[in-house]
Amino acid sequence: MISIQPFNTYLIMDNPKQYATEIIRFKTQSIVEKGLIVKNKKREEQFILFSEVHKIYILKHKVGWLLKAACIASFVGMLCFESVYFSDELAFLSSTLFFPAIIKLNLFKWYEMHLEHKGGIVYTKQFYLNTKQEHIQFLHRVRNRIFECQMNSISSFSNTYSEDEVIIDCSHFSLIA
Repeated sequence: MISIQPFNTYLIMDNPKQYATEIIRFKTQSIVEKGLIVKNKKREEQFILFSEVHKIYILKHKVGWLLKAACIASFVGMLCFESVYFSDELAFLSSTLFFPAIIKLNLFKWYEMHLEHKGGIVYTKQFYLNTKQEHIQFLHRVRNRIFECQMNSISSFSNTYSEDEVIIDCSHFSLIA
């Protein structure tokens, strides 16, 4: 007998911007009793039920290598220009201003919180290191509320049916060790 494996949804959602029907940026978020409220400057408040949230996670972004290479190339070009037209001491003294900028550029990173709706809408919020801990706590609270919502729906399902009426087919699940 041939068994057909279910479609792996993790392959789809690795790049949310590629498969999303709509991407909405939001500025503020809050948790209410049965869901989330996200607010954007241009749009009104949008209410999202916990049962409608597919995924919520945080991505870390760094400055790309192309921008770093462009900054280093401009630094070298400025150094060559100054060494031709100014004295060497003045050229190297003014070039020391570039070192803190290059270090800051190398260490600069920002974060993005993604909230994927089951309907294909992805809500994103960009934030920086100074508010990272607040957003991580928000993410944990949302995940706990989603888990509570799922447990309540499972317990209400098990209360409505007896053990003889419920047959669960787990043949399509696989265990990865």
